[in-house]
Amino acid sequence: PYTGECPEKVPGQDVPPVREPDQNMFTEPSKLEADVNEDGDVNIQDLVLVASHFGKTDAGDADVNADGVVNITDLVLVAGEIGQ
Repeated sequence: PYTGECPEKVPGQDVPPVREPDQNMFTEPSKLEADVNEDGDVNIQDLVLVASHFGKTDAGDADVNADGVVNITDLVLVAGEIGQ
């Protein structure tokens, strides 16, 4: 009868048991802060997006350093990460 337990080895086979999933198996990749459009790459599109919000407050991800305003610092942060 099935007991719900997984033996360390299946009798007569050299197959390891299936391991139970853990919390670390399914984590999302870390987001690059300068990847403003969240496409997985930091590129000119991110720089253009930040530039289009230049001078604005409450601009979400375009405010890369989260200081409350999109400014030259945000542009420099994105430009420095292009291609990384």
